Amino acid sequence: AQARFYSLGGAVVDPTNRVLPDVALVLANTTSGAKYEVRSDGAGRYEFVGLPPATYSLEARVPGFATVTERVIIPGSAQLNLRLRLGSLQETVNVIAGSAPPGPPDAAALKRREEARQRFAEVERRGKAFCSGGGPATPVGGNILVPLKQRHVSPAYPAHLEAGGVAGTVKMEAVIGTDGAVRDVQVVESAHPDLDLVAADAVRQWRFTTTLLNCEPVEVNMTVTMNFKAQQ
Repeated sequence: AQARFYSLGGAVVDPTNRVLPDVALVLANTTSGAKYEVRSDGAGRYEFVGLPPATYSLEARVPGFATVTERVIIPGSAQLNLRLRLGSLQETVNVIAGSAPPGPPDAAALKRREEARQRFAEVERRGKAFCSGGGPATPVGGNILVPLKQRHVSPAYPAHLEAGGVAGTVKMEAVIGTDGAVRDVQVVESAHPDLDLVAADAVRQWRFTTTLLNCEPVEVNMTVTMNFKAQQ
């Protein structure tokens, strides 16, 4: 009997339904382990050809977006469109017991603040220039102006836990709103109720620049890992 081979194709778009070119797509045969790799073209289209009937795992990756994995059964040629969502911002903070509270900023600290302010201003300028230059009108998406932290607050180590040598990691999920404020802080991995409390309170005070996707303000999910370390 003559072997039959099929194809799998479709389009890749962002959350605003604009096409995403140059997305890396990997299709893996879950039985044989064979892998096929392609990239989406300038119109966001992709196609795998010469596929034997099987069950496959399809993975799509592009910087700035969450990786998408889909299970695909190929009994014949098929079409599958993929809609990618923005990736999650990752933040890690270490809080050391016994650390002295920060004093007044010195000349070096003031210089770093000014340099950071200038970076924020340059990012904002480039974003506005892109948007005013017709950026929103293009059918090509994936134009992300990433959030930059403008205000950082570290929690104070609770004195009674510091004295008792209590340490641990608090992991939180939160949302950066379109105004750059942090909300919906949820503890997903607890270390101690009092550590959870000061960690979440600190994160709520953080502020970021507005995230833009194709010149539209969007919310961004954020994962925060806060490590509380006792003195040795």
